[in-house]
Amino acid sequence: MVFVLNADRKPDPRKVVLGITDGSATEIVSGDLKPGDAVIIGDSTQAANTAPAGGPGFGPFGFGGRGVGLGGGGGPRGGR
Repeated sequence: MVFVLNADRKPDPRKVVLGITDGSATEIVSGDLKPGDAVIIGDSTQAANTAPAGGPGFGPFGFGGRGVGLGGGGGPRGGR
C-alpha cells in the first residue's frame, strides 16, 4: 500500500503490487495509481524534528554497511 495526496492535500491509501527492488527503487507492477498522482515517500515533519541516529557507518545495513544513498563510503578510498 502507498499513500497519495488527494484533492484536499490529505493522505489517501492506494493498493499496489510491488515487483523487483534494488533497495533504493522498487517497481510497482500494478495498482490503483494514475499518472500525476503525488505519492508520499516520507514524513517531512518527523524528518525535520529528528536528529540522525549514530554516525558514519551506522546505516540500515549495520556497522560498515554501504547504505545506498546515505553518504557512507562503504570502504577505504585510494589515491588513484
